Amino acid sequence: MYGGADIALYSPLANQWALNALNMRRWTRDFNWGELGTLLVSNGYNYDLINDDALLHLTKIEDGKLKIRNQNYKLLILPNVETIPLKTLKFIEKYIESGGIVLALERIPERSTGLTNYVQSDKAVKELANGLFNKPKAEVGKPIDPYGLSGPGIVEGIKMNPYGKGGTYQLKNVIDRQIWWDKRSSSLDPFLETIRKHIAPDFGIDFIEEGLRKNDGLTFMHRKIEDKDFYFVSNVQNKQSNIPVTFRVSNKLIRKWNPYTGEITPVLNFNEVKDGIKVPLSLAPYESLFLEFSPGQPEQYLANSNLTEVRESGTNQLQAVATQNGNYSSTLISKGASKTVSTAVTGIPAVYNVSGTWSLTLQDQQNQSATKKLEFLTSWTASAETRNFSGTGRYEISFNLTDEYFSKDLQLKLDLGKVGEVAEVTLNDQNLGIVWMQGQQLEATKAVKKGENKLVVLVTNTLINRISAMKEPPAIPAELIPRFGGGAKNPENPREFGFKALPVSGLIGPVRIVPSKIMTIK
Repeated sequence: MYGGADIALYSPLANQWALNALNMRRWTRDFNWGELGTLLVSNGYNYDLINDDALLHLTKIEDGKLKIRNQNYKLLILPNVETIPLKTLKFIEKYIESGGIVLALERIPERSTGLTNYVQSDKAVKELANGLFNKPKAEVGKPIDPYGLSGPGIVEGIKMNPYGKGGTYQLKNVIDRQIWWDKRSSSLDPFLETIRKHIAPDFGIDFIEEGLRKNDGLTFMHRKIEDKDFYFVSNVQNKQSNIPVTFRVSNKLIRKWNPYTGEITPVLNFNEVKDGIKVPLSLAPYESLFLEFSPGQPEQYLANSNLTEVRESGTNQLQAVATQNGNYSSTLISKGASKTVSTAVTGIPAVYNVSGTWSLTLQDQQNQSATKKLEFLTSWTASAETRNFSGTGRYEISFNLTDEYFSKDLQLKLDLGKVGEVAEVTLNDQNLGIVWMQGQQLEATKAVKKGENKLVVLVTNTLINRISAMKEPPAIPAELIPRFGGGAKNPENPREFGFKALPVSGLIGPVRIVPSKIMTIK
């Protein structure tokens, strides 16, 4: 197994240790990496840190790449490196001569490390660095453009300095991005554009097509095991993501692994594009999944489709899930042949809002319970009576579904909306499961029935509500003191006591039955 990193990011930690004898842990924290790591990963590039010892003793140069065991790095970045061992820079020179690409950010190395022959070594480092990173000269009356833009009075583009079979670049304002106009769109960023000239993103988003300036929500990890590629994809934002992603692979047997349920299903909706396989992804807030790419090709799949969920359903046909009425067109690829198929979808009823009078029962630590009727769902923290309640609340309501929700090709899901924090759900005495993350929907097709339905939701919040009302820690039970002691008395209350920004608690909703239709494509 090996990782999917393309970029080696030079880490000069050992150099600073030798130069300044600083505390290593402190220096690691203090080194200013700026937005570099986030910038690379959010634009589809994995990287590994590499130091002098790894370069000089573990690394081989093969076909213009840095090779460490089974990992090949196609590009090396020197992030604001002022000092570097002469041996390391000479090794980097060999790498460039053999076809390697090196980017120096903010500055180029100016001196060597160590005290032995430091005058000669500093001079050698400076001369070699100037030769490797030859600064472009501005035309008369035209300033050098450090951002790679073109226009009146600006030299067009950032040019590579050829060296042997490879080349180098100098780029500024990559780590130091204090000025607002340096935080430009990903599609225009000169640093990223320079990398894209040599390496296509491993996890590519078309920012222009999607109307995005940058990616704040999707992140990934890539590992390869023999001839299979595995991607872990995570939506690390508080909103739904429906962005298609191009994975830099050629394998077309794709399986999706659901880490929450363990379910593994084939992915039968994707496009072959120039730089890999483009897969539509729909991820709820903070949802994650695994994608496995294996050699081969499915007998049939959809391309150029706006459908996200596609299933196998027998010979020469597929099933897809539509959430709205309308006409759906796709390209059906079957045994190498392709044809355009169009399917009209009708009969999907409107989303059903579960509302009315809710019965809420809260039970405290002393097993005393209180039941009240709610016409509207609100947080427990909105009422002084329940603000400091920590525990489980039981919500119950009855609602009626009409015949239009009971066609054989309809599937129904229960969406609780906002929940604080975890909910266990039963519908007509059938357990639907547990809701513990935002955007999660529960399969309800087999549990619902025509006419009256009974919904019960048990919601449990966290202990912070109860702790926030305390003035001091509760007394330790007498029978536990011989074993655990009487506890330490702190004259200052912990910050949790009197905590005011209490999280939302209970069932907030809206609670909905969401219908969709299973359509056959052939």
